[in-house]
Amino acid sequence: HCDYEQSGFRDYLWIKDVNQVYRANQYNLKNVYARLKKAQKLLPLNNLKAIVDKVIEHQPDALPMDKAKFQEIFSLSKLTIINEVLDFNRYKSLEYHEFLEAIARCAQHMFTSKTNVSRTLARKIEIMLDGVFEEFELYRHKVANDDGASSSGDDEYED
Repeated sequence: HCDYEQSGFRDYLWIKDVNQVYRANQYNLKNVYARLKKAQKLLPLNNLKAIVDKVIEHQPDALPMDKAKFQEIFSLSKLTIINEVLDFNRYKSLEYHEFLEAIARCAQHMFTSKTNVSRTLARKIEIMLDGVFEEFELYRHKVANDDGASSSGDDEYED
């Protein structure tokens, strides 16, 4: 079990299982990121929040996320910005790698209830991606096992 608020969350995030999910879906993730940020250089906070809210609506076992909790997750996903005065607008938006972390942190928060305790972070991210991609008429690619077969953990989201 991992608490997304721990400073060590990134130790749980950047592991092989999660990396495989992101790698298998990198084309669609980059597509979603580009569409969410629109003509802006970085992804604005509110654009991601709207998508997360829609995912939560369609997941009966997902915990709700108010604006304060989302802002906290958004902020924790940010990397250190060296010159806060000159780069202030970067505090309101996410770069691509920060977007990936925000997805993971949202997934971890949404699926922390007792019914989701056995799900791995990678599986929670897969469920999150199913909802995000659905909003853009895309689909999640399953992770290929070492033998070439694909796997998504639990296809029916049942644990």
